[in-house]
Amino acid sequence: MNRQETNKRTTVSQNGGVLPTNRPPHAAKNRPDPTLLALMRGIMLILCGLIVLTGLLLLVLPMFRVKNIEVVGNSYYTADEIIAPSMIKVGDEILTLDIENAYDQIFAQCAYVSNVKVVR
Repeated sequence: MNRQETNKRTTVSQNGGVLPTNRPPHAAKNRPDPTLLALMRGIMLILCGLIVLTGLLLLVLPMFRVKNIEVVGNSYYTADEIIAPSMIKVGDEILTLDIENAYDQIFAQCAYVSNVKVVR
């Protein structure tokens, strides 16, 4: 045995394991502080609530609604004949519009339309 190994003292724990004497038995596992965990859990709940609230506000606020619909360059169809198949109306929520469906419906019902562009 070398010198360092002879100077170490050990004790036997209740379940028969060997523990070094320079560390108390409760310090064998490094567990986080329960108050810190509760604080972190509370902060996470608040952040999740803020994210949900922000999403709901984006859907409700009037600045995210269709204000006007403009048809440019139409010569064969009237503006209403082009807008109607898209099923987009003034006041609809911009973030929930199905633009791909609007394209498909306009091209399906207006055969002479060559280009459609929807701008949010």
